[in-house]
Amino acid sequence: MVETFYQLLLSGEQPYHRVRHLELSATVYANRRTAMAFADGDMLLLDELFMLPRDAERSSFDLNRIETPDWRGVDITKESQRDEKRPDSIQRRIIDGLLAQGDLHEVIVDDDGAGESADVVAIRLAGSKMVAELYHCKYSADPKAGARLGDLYEVCGQTQKSIRWRKRPDIFLNHLLKREGDRRSAGRPSRFEKGSRANVVGWLNRWQKLHYEFHAIIVQPSFSKAKAEQSRLELFSATQSLLMDTWG
Repeated sequence: MVETFYQLLLSGEQPYHRVRHLELSATVYANRRTAMAFADGDMLLLDELFMLPRDAERSSFDLNRIETPDWRGVDITKESQRDEKRPDSIQRRIIDGLLAQGDLHEVIVDDDGAGESADVVAIRLAGSKMVAELYHCKYSADPKAGARLGDLYEVCGQTQKSIRWRKRPDIFLNHLLKREGDRRSAGRPSRFEKGSRANVVGWLNRWQKLHYEFHAIIVQPSFSKAKAEQSRLELFSATQSLLMDTWG
């Protein structure tokens, strides 16, 4: 069976410590990898340096946060459902799973494409709190599950960029509305898999009165939990630390 689906929950001990914000030259910034691992275990994510503790045992990413659903029937080399809603794509499997949860989510959006907030966005209102789940999917470069670092760098980088949406929820909601308008103007199917623009407009009209909880969720079927190496888990830990330090 192909594994794995892992979720970065914004709680728990941070195994990495962000020590400083780095000013990078334009050349270095343009050519940098989303994540860079140094020989001593430190990591540079975007322009933030994360340093592993030197005087204590390193705490790794909690394997209990890695879920292993059944990916049978999914071609893990296909990431996007596209307009035709490919049933064997990774994105479609996530959407179908969310829809199967019944009334839990009020809105489910396919935000896939250049400029996306995530591949799939699921939102619900719990009293005066908006809970947004951002699912970041990554196809596999190989039809067999393993632990390819290249695949993980890319999807972790996408997840790290989720930070900006929590800072200004109104911009996030406007983003979803604009993306829907642009797609419909092009004569393409709606991005809304559940709910509608009316839901988002209603939240936007009172966004300053709401509280917010954001979850960043990585979907990477090509990663095998059984083959998880320390260097891979440290990449997850650094990504988690960045989100926790920013979102709280």
